[in-house]
Amino acid sequence: MRCIHVQSPDMLPDPGSPAVDLHHDGDLVATAGALREYGVDSVIAGTESGVELADALAGQLGLPGTGCGILGPGGTNTRWRWRCSAQGSPSRK
Repeated sequence: MRCIHVQSPDMLPDPGSPAVDLHHDGDLVATAGALREYGVDSVIAGTESGVELADALAGQLGLPGTGCGILGPGGTNTRWRWRCSAQGSPSRK
């Protein structure tokens, strides 16, 4: 299993990490394309702040996601986030 670490361009790579570092500059289609080239078959957010990006990338790749990355207007619906975490996320098919 290979791990691809998607990170913002201002982050420095961790030389001790076995993960491949992939910089995301805001272009979702380009980042998903790069992940597709690696043959990625799942996307997992490493931190809470990465949930929306992980879901968006999963959607671009046609992979299952939490459904919590696409939230109400503006993507900041706290109640929806709570429901996703408390009740289990809705499946995306």
